[in-house]
Amino acid sequence: MFRRMRWPDTEGAPVCPNCSCAVVYTYRCRHVFKCKACHRQFSATSGTLLAYRKLPVRTLLVAFSLFVNAAKGISSLQLSRNLGLHAKTTFVLLHNVNSLAILTPSLKFPSALISLRKIGIEGVIFRVQA
Repeated sequence: MFRRMRWPDTEGAPVCPNCSCAVVYTYRCRHVFKCKACHRQFSATSGTLLAYRKLPVRTLLVAFSLFVNAAKGISSLQLSRNLGLHAKTTFVLLHNVNSLAILTPSLKFPSALISLRKIGIEGVIFRVQA
């Protein structure tokens, strides 16, 4: 899904961000690609705000859905309680999501989350504080 969002012109086929070459090698053990022309490794999140993440993608998607569905916004402390993460981690995550929403106003978070729900993040169980 990230591949289709990142490279919509090629219908999800990876393109090197360094030299724009469409011929890449795919590693079997990791979700990393290697360009045939410049021999650089890259992933679907390379060059984005999620490039140096250590959280699982599922946790990020749940955090995005909580951020979007909050009527008045969500604090980093509330998000840390919901996800069971450290407050500093959720602060940085919310900062990245806010800057993503500000930098790319054309990005429609609700439509992106509808496509995420089709994939099946409903099965994620997390604590909700009353």
